[in-house]
Amino acid sequence: MSDTSIVWGTNNKMWAIPRTMFNAFIYDYQDEPGLARTNYKIAAEILEKKVADIPNDPRYHSSLGIAFAGLGKKEEAIKEGLKAESLLPISKDAMYGLGILQDLAIIYTMVGEYDLALNQLDQLLSIPSWFTPVWPGWEIRFTPLRTHPRYKKLLTNHAIDE
Repeated sequence: MSDTSIVWGTNNKMWAIPRTMFNAFIYDYQDEPGLARTNYKIAAEILEKKVADIPNDPRYHSSLGIAFAGLGKKEEAIKEGLKAESLLPISKDAMYGLGILQDLAIIYTMVGEYDLALNQLDQLLSIPSWFTPVWPGWEIRFTPLRTHPRYKKLLTNHAIDE
């Protein structure tokens, strides 16, 4: 599959996400697991090829981790998320590393590692950036965290005083 035949939902310096992945997010949110799985599978196939072609691009590892999480491949998902973070740690790039950390939080959420996801969110919210306490409320993939006892406390701790 050539890059020109892939319909990207987002392909910029921070994220590379096939459109099928966005479809999968929506199907997940609408409780359509069969359609979500089909779209995660297509996204994973695209991203596995990209990782093989460009192994040092953290965006593809990060997105592949999310696709694997959607397919229930917990260990592979976490491995890809951590690989992305090792390729572009926040200490190396404070701007673009944020997207990688957010994706790792999403992966942890999707595989049910809520405490690890909340740890990632705490780190993200500790860095002055576009990732503010409002952001997790907009991100539907963080929905499972909203009932976790630490979630509201975390957002309150990082609230911006006016």
